Amino acid sequence: MSDSVSTPGSTPGKPVGSKSRSDRILQSARHLFTEHGFANTSMDKVAAAAQVSKTTVYQHFADKDALFAAVIALEAQEHTIALTTGADMDFATKLHQVGLEAFDLLLSDTNIAVFRTIAAETVRTPSLGRTFHAKGPAALIGLVAVFLQQAVQSGALRPLDPHLAATHFLGLITSDLQVRALLGDPPALTETLREHYVAQGIKVFLGGYGA
Repeated sequence: MSDSVSTPGSTPGKPVGSKSRSDRILQSARHLFTEHGFANTSMDKVAAAAQVSKTTVYQHFADKDALFAAVIALEAQEHTIALTTGADMDFATKLHQVGLEAFDLLLSDTNIAVFRTIAAETVRTPSLGRTFHAKGPAALIGLVAVFLQQAVQSGALRPLDPHLAATHFLGLITSDLQVRALLGDPPALTETLREHYVAQGIKVFLGGYGA
C-alpha cells in the first residue's frame, strides 16, 4: 500500500494530508493499546486499522515505543476538564460543576483503560508513567488548584495549600470508585450515585476548607 502522492504545488515524495494520516495512526493505536495492551499491539495491526502502509506508520513514528509515547501524550492532553464556570455563577455552583466534570473524567471507561495500560507499561518503561502523570493527572490537579486559590482570594475558602487541597478535593468526590474500576469492579455510575458522591465529597471538603 502506497500513501505517498504528488499534487501540483506539493513537494514530490512528501505524503499529502500527512497530519490527518498521523491522526488516523494515533487514534487507531490508541484504540488498540487500550483494548489489547502494549504487548498484543503490533505496528502491522496499527497500519491495518489506520488503513495505511506499515512504511507510513514508521515514517511518522520510529518504533512502537515512540508510537505508544505519542498516544500517552494525546491521552494526557485530554486528561483535563474544561472548568466551564461562568462569571455569574456563585462559588458553590462553580465547585459543584467542577466536581461533576472531574468525576466524569476520572471514572470514564476510556480513562480507566488508559490508566491500566500505562500502569502495566511503566514497569518496563518508567518514563512513560512519569510523562503521563506530568501532562495528565498533575495538570488536572494544577487546574483545580488555580480554581481553589482564586476562591481563597475571593474569601470563599480559608487560606490553604492549593495543590494539596486540589488532591483532597479530587479524592473526596471519587472516593474508592476509581480504584474499584481499575480492579475490574466498577459500580453502576447512575446519575443518583454521581450526584451523591460529588455532593458528599464537597460537603466534607468545605468542612475542612470552607471560610
